[in-house]
Formats: sequence, C-alpha cells, structure tokens
Amino acid sequence: MGNYLAIDAGVKTGFALFSDKGILLKFSSHNYGSMGCLKRDMKRYFILCDPLDAIIIEGGGNIAQAWRKEAECRNIDVIAFHAETWRKEMFKISDPTKTKAVKELAIQTARKIIADAGLPLPKTLMADAAEAILAGYWAIKKKNSEAAE
Repeated sequence: MGNYLAIDAGVKTGFALFSDKGILLKFSSHNYGSMGCLKRDMKRYFILCDPLDAIIIEGGGNIAQAWRKEAECRNIDVIAFHAETWRKEMFKISDPTKTKAVKELAIQTARKIIADAGLPLPKTLMADAAEAILAGYWAIKKKNSEAAE
C-alpha cells in the first residue's frame, strides 16, 4: 500500500503526506510565486512521496488541474474537492467560507493532528499547510469509513 499526498492547491501550496493508515507523516508549505515555478517543482513531490495510492487535492482552477494531470500521467488516483466540503463536516459550521475564522480553526485542529502523529509542532503553522493536513485527514477518514461499510 502507498501513501496519500494531500495538497491545498494554490501558488501558496500546502502539503501533507499520510500513510495508507491515515497517519500524518510530514507536512510543509511553499509559496511558489507563480504557476510556472510550481509546475517545475511538482514532479519532485511525486518522486519524494512514492509510492502514492492517491493525491488529495483541495481547491480548483488551473493549479488543481495541473496536479490532477500530473497524477493521471503517473496512474495515481485523484480525490478532489473544495475546502467547503470538508469544512462543513469537520467543523459543523453553517458558513464554511468565513475565511479568517475558519483558517484559525484549521490551524488549531491541524496542530492536534500533528501532535497525535508524534511530529514536532512548528512555531508557526501556515494556513495552507493546516488546510492540506485537514483535507487529507478528512478524505482518508471518509474513504476508510466508506470501505468499511
């Protein structure tokens, strides 16, 4: 079984790598500044995270499409959705688009997942990394519960 790479798709990209059991292995974020820089570095993530069962993409647009295309070229499954999808279910809130409050809640919740995984807590956790962690956590948990049914 392979790993799962969760991505908060944007020029400021969040990454979270999970084991096939849904345990957070590592996380990071990077501000690429442009789509071109991101595309040049994208292949590196597929190599570093190999073997991958799937990538989990939070977001849409050209950047999400570029990740999808790269995964499909490598025959890696893609799980894609928008942030509002996991935010509604994980946070039980009526308006998952209130960005500032939701991002702060995401950071707090991601810190708990990091600690539960036994990873060192960063002094500063960027919102894009936190959202990648939560998107991956939610998608894997949902996939595993559907498989158990």
